[in-house]
Amino acid sequence: LCVGVIVYWAAIAAPYLGRAGRYGDFSYGIYLYHWPIIQIFIAIGWFKASPTVAAVGAIVSVVIGAVLSWHLLEKKFLAHREPLSAVTP
Repeated sequence: LCVGVIVYWAAIAAPYLGRAGRYGDFSYGIYLYHWPIIQIFIAIGWFKASPTVAAVGAIVSVVIGAVLSWHLLEKKFLAHREPLSAVTP
């Protein structure tokens, strides 16, 4: 219940972001790349040495990976898909 109230409050209190997606949809890239990048940072030992620096480095790496994934892969594949109305009989 507490988590639900916090999420609801955050959704209501958040400012309008306008056209936040005008540069691309990076959410799938973040979802896809966050786990392997964090695991690499853990395996290298960066989180043990300096957790704050490692966390910032992981966030920056994930965002860069997501942006590159959107512009180099995802956008091109989505441009070649058929509209849903053409697939259904």
